[in-house]
Amino acid sequence: MSSGSMGSDVARKSGRLEVMTAPTSMGFKVELQVDSSIWKAVAADPLVNQQMRDAVKAVYGTLVEDIGKNLQATDKGAVKLRDNNEADKMKKLVDVVNRGIVGARDVAVRRAEKEALACWAKLVSKRSEYRKYKVQIVSKITLGLAGLGVSIGLLAGGVVSFGASSIPGIVGMVKSVASIGAQAKSALEEIETSQKRLEKNLQIIEERFIGARSQFTKAGKAQEVGVTLAAQFLGVTGPFAVAPNIRESVSVLDVIKKKLVSLDVDSHDAAKKLNDILESLDAARKKFLSDVDKKLSKVPGPKAKADAKQIRDALDRELSPFVSKVESALQKIVEFQNRLKTAEPRVKVADVRVTGLTQLKGMGWNVFENALVFSDLVLSFPDPGQYAKVSETLAGVLSAAGGLAADKITKKVFEGTFLE
Repeated sequence: MSSGSMGSDVARKSGRLEVMTAPTSMGFKVELQVDSSIWKAVAADPLVNQQMRDAVKAVYGTLVEDIGKNLQATDKGAVKLRDNNEADKMKKLVDVVNRGIVGARDVAVRRAEKEALACWAKLVSKRSEYRKYKVQIVSKITLGLAGLGVSIGLLAGGVVSFGASSIPGIVGMVKSVASIGAQAKSALEEIETSQKRLEKNLQIIEERFIGARSQFTKAGKAQEVGVTLAAQFLGVTGPFAVAPNIRESVSVLDVIKKKLVSLDVDSHDAAKKLNDILESLDAARKKFLSDVDKKLSKVPGPKAKADAKQIRDALDRELSPFVSKVESALQKIVEFQNRLKTAEPRVKVADVRVTGLTQLKGMGWNVFENALVFSDLVLSFPDPGQYAKVSETLAGVLSAAGGLAADKITKKVFEGTFLE
């Protein structure tokens, strides 16, 4: 069970807040991990699936409600602090709220796992054959932190600050993207290794088939000789034995197919997160410039208008290197997806060939009536090195995020203006 809209759910529960802001970029996910032996059986049981979902949703609902109520209550206190211009106490209040969110998160993680396991235990009590299998519950709650809807700087008589509350969340998303890139690199390396093993196995099978077939032809196609050679060819001993290579080919091809599916999912996740980063940064930019305009509106004379433009241009220059990195990474993800598609027909060809090999076992000497030729099978990607570049690009986004220090950006964009 998962929810990618936890931030908005909390915001709905908290209602309209005058000073506090509900956390954003929150996510909630609980996964059941089981041995592959029983995956199909559990997946096909809609009742146990729904029971688990309902149990976890109840935990999720309680967590969202608790955070929402806490924000409602603390907002009232924050309004009084704002009216009294007590900026330091407001900061401390936000820290207290955020510690409460962290505590609620930790409690929810333990409870969600407990409730999900309870549903599993109930199923096992009725299906004793499931007791020997391993089961693991994994809860993941992406934590957003509450902030202030008003500028501490304005209340304290200072200036507005860029991204003080939003930058940490953006950096967190960037780290997540870089992690996806590392996973993709590992998967690609495993695919490349598996491809080489598969091609080597198929070459061995082809060579030994040709050798066995030649011996069969020399023997005058005597059936008893053919049966012997066929048994040897599909056995585990003798000069023509290839059964281990066939079994390994099936296994290796399965790894390739699974890793390609994983890469497809990872690329979609990375694209979504990169888009979220751009949207969050744009929202932070708009809010900052809006606060700047409000501040400068209190300053008479033409310089205030000129300062507003100067600050806007300076901010865009400061953000441009990071934005360019994110946009470039998005383009790389699109290219990556297109290149993944080139692997699909090759995997299909390999699948047909390997499946055909597994069907030779009952053919006896008639196996030599077939023509096993694998030399035209090219499974490797056109340029495997290009795939690794997407990982480097995503890691580059993390490096560029080092320039998103809110205090440094604020100081630079205010240089030479009223707000310096």
